[in-house]
Amino acid sequence: KRFNKDGKNKLHISAEQMKLANINEDTVAVKEISEEMAVAAKTSPDETQTTVISSWITGRIEQLSIRNPGEMVHKGDLLYEIYSEQLSATQKDYLIALNQSKSGLTESINYTQIAEAAKNKMLLWGLTEKQINEIGSKNTVENITPIYSKDDGVITEIGIKEGDYAGEGQTIYRLNKLSNVWIEMQLYAGEERKVYLGETVKIKFYDYPGKSFSGKISFISPELSSHSKVIPV
Repeated sequence: KRFNKDGKNKLHISAEQMKLANINEDTVAVKEISEEMAVAAKTSPDETQTTVISSWITGRIEQLSIRNPGEMVHKGDLLYEIYSEQLSATQKDYLIALNQSKSGLTESINYTQIAEAAKNKMLLWGLTEKQINEIGSKNTVENITPIYSKDDGVITEIGIKEGDYAGEGQTIYRLNKLSNVWIEMQLYAGEERKVYLGETVKIKFYDYPGKSFSGKISFISPELSSHSKVIPV
């Protein structure tokens, strides 16, 4: 029987009729209906967390302390040693000016300013305050200068070999914190219509059986890759 009074629509059938009609009863609710997809993906570093360690001065790389990508680096760790004539000359200028300023014979020349200018140059070239203070206290020029890390991270690229000459600005190492990474899915043409920005995805790694991670889709490429015919997401 159907009743349409007071805006209420109800259909009354017996339990036997429900059984014969193969009807199952459920509570009305709002639910999200979607198709589950399993796709291949690769892990890529977040470039916003990348630090490029480059040579601040021209010189020959005498020694690389890290020789393999994937090694962990902590702030203060030795990265490489460099021989630079320009750096050695600046150290000499610094020591001469420092000694003259201490002697008190500075009537016509301000050796304190000259020493400070030389110190600032060395700081810009990657030396630390401690290294410069040691040069002053030992009163000796270090021909081979160690360069230390100013950040933590994992070495993802080594851009030079021992014995090579590094130009100013040349990449020595590329460092990434890897605290956040990108997961790049590869979808075939047409499959991108099944996903949307902000959608939550579940990520599983073969190296972590039984464990899953979650993330949200933040980019869907508008272009189809010409060489692989897939769309990165």
